Amino acid sequence: PMPRLHATVVHMGAEAAMCAPGGVALRCDGEALRYEELLRAVAGFARHLAARGIGRGDRVAVLLGNGIEIAVTLYG
Repeated sequence: PMPRLHATVVHMGAEAAMCAPGGVALRCDGEALRYEELLRAVAGFARHLAARGIGRGDRVAVLLGNGIEIAVTLYG
């Protein structure tokens, strides 16, 4: 189905995860991450930030190379 125009990337990923949690969400340099793994990693990173007092709307600097970790960080 076509994505909703008002849906965010995060919402579309969550919907895809519900439909096919074992489906591949990301591939980079021979590494693959399934939707369920991506959502678990994003939730963990968000908890990590929240535990340090960082919330929605706060700016956080990150230094990462190319790879799957950057997607987790940006979604988190």
